[in-house]
Parts: sequence; C-alpha cells; structure tokens
Amino acid sequence: MSIVSLESTDEKNVSCSITNFLAAYGIISLLSQCGGSKLKGVPVKELFAYTLTNAFRMGSFYMQQKLGNVRENFSKNTYYRFIMSPRTNWLRFTTLLSERIINRHIRPLTSESWDDCFVIDDSLYERAGYKRTELA
Repeated sequence: MSIVSLESTDEKNVSCSITNFLAAYGIISLLSQCGGSKLKGVPVKELFAYTLTNAFRMGSFYMQQKLGNVRENFSKNTYYRFIMSPRTNWLRFTTLLSERIINRHIRPLTSESWDDCFVIDDSLYERAGYKRTELA
C-alpha cells in the first residue's frame, strides 16, 4: 500500500472522491452534531476535507509547511486548533459515521435470518502469533 504523492495527477481524483464522500454521508452535519464547528474564519468543511485528504498525501501538515508545499489558505494554528478542539467529540463522530456506513452499505448485504455481529478491535499491540489464523 502506497501513499499518493503531492505531485500526483490523481490528487484531483482523490480530492473529488473525498468531496463526494463528504456529501454522500452528510459528514459536516455529523461533525456539527458532535461539536465540530467554527464561529468564524475558514469553514469546517474545508478544514475537514483537507484533514481527510492529508491521509493520502506525502507527509503531515507540518512536513508540508516545512517543505513549502502547503497550498491551503489557513494557518497551522487554525488547522491544529480544529484538530485538537476540546469541544469536538471525535469518538461520537466516528461512531455515528460508522453507523451510517453500516446501515447504508453493509446491512443490505445481510439477511434477517442471520445473526449480526460487528467487532471493533482497537488494540494497540501487534498479533504476531496469529499470522495463519484468519481474521485474528
């Protein structure tokens, strides 16, 4: 798995896909439900879209600034204040988003006669002894 570089011609495609994802799942309304809002300045949609797009770029916001590759019209303080805002409940946001994704895409793939089970594993340690065990 490789990260899309900043100079990639696919950057527009990634950005377009993320914009479509934000619209399809109502991400900004979910974010506002969880306290992720701004009173003035750069819109939340622009900050969150940049944050999500950043996962597919080379380096973090800090490294992009250091290399002079930042093309956004907000400062590092704006970016970090948004990410570290104590008002935003990121756990609730990710839970609501996963609920929407499951209800729209995974639930239609199952049958009423089946038992549903959804496992979330947030362990921080590597499971090196289970290389041959499926889904461990």
